[in-house]
Amino acid sequence: MTTHPTFVHPAQDPPAAVTDRARDRVEHTIRRRRARRRAVGSAAVVAVVVAGTAGAIGLAGDDGGDDIVAGGDEVADLQADTEWADPILSRDGRTLTIRVGHSPPGDTGCDQNFAHELVETADSVTVAFDERPTARLGEGEACDDMLDPQTFEVALDAPLGTRAVFDGVRPQPQLVHRLAEAIEVTHVPDGFTAEVPLITEGEAGTWQQLFHRDGADWYFNVAQYPEDEAPTPEGTPTPVTVNGISAQRWSGQMNNTMETIRWTQDGVTVDVWGEMQGPPTFTHAAELLEIAEGVRLPTP
Repeated sequence: MTTHPTFVHPAQDPPAAVTDRARDRVEHTIRRRRARRRAVGSAAVVAVVVAGTAGAIGLAGDDGGDDIVAGGDEVADLQADTEWADPILSRDGRTLTIRVGHSPPGDTGCDQNFAHELVETADSVTVAFDERPTARLGEGEACDDMLDPQTFEVALDAPLGTRAVFDGVRPQPQLVHRLAEAIEVTHVPDGFTAEVPLITEGEAGTWQQLFHRDGADWYFNVAQYPEDEAPTPEGTPTPVTVNGISAQRWSGQMNNTMETIRWTQDGVTVDVWGEMQGPPTFTHAAELLEIAEGVRLPTP
């Protein structure tokens, strides 16, 4: 199956000055953390989640240092040992969805448990994950359920805007994928539902939205990416129009089991492709065009 990776909004990356200020603060935090780990106390409030359960604790300095309140002017001395990347920002800009680790939570040696701390400042947002110890594996024991990251939804006190986002471990900000920049699919055949949008890791403005229905003989995907970064589809192109815009339908893909409709609009290249799940020939050309004509680009 051919995978395609979107429209890059000017706010995708924070301004250089904002990033530099935030990076300096995070580097300062990392130096302080490496010098001394702060104990969890009961002073300034910082949002914390353990195994998906929300709570509120404080960070108190065991050296008598100042406590840092989330949303204050400095980054707290965070306990963080787990890197993460490619957070998804909700359309309203107030929630970050972050995938961490490789195992489900639990009490066995095959599980992973995390606490996370959120600190917001005027320039940055830092979400620091700290893995908590679990039982050791017994002799001869092995783990079967791996490579399945946990998903955390982190609510922000204010919309992210142009603030840089950090993982509390590395000094560089993480690329944020903004749902507000993803195209909307307004026509979906009855019974089909969307997976969480997929992202080509580490690349700005790449989105894929996969739709499926239990028992259906096909599924479809709506992908977007910057105009000049679109790979050429396989198959044979024929002209078609999508809402009055010139497009091409690429047929004969994957031994005739797949078709793609592609067009470019306002600098965004869109692919709407479908693939059969069993039958040897693609038979949903009309539905694919209806889906394509229901695609709506985000408002700049």
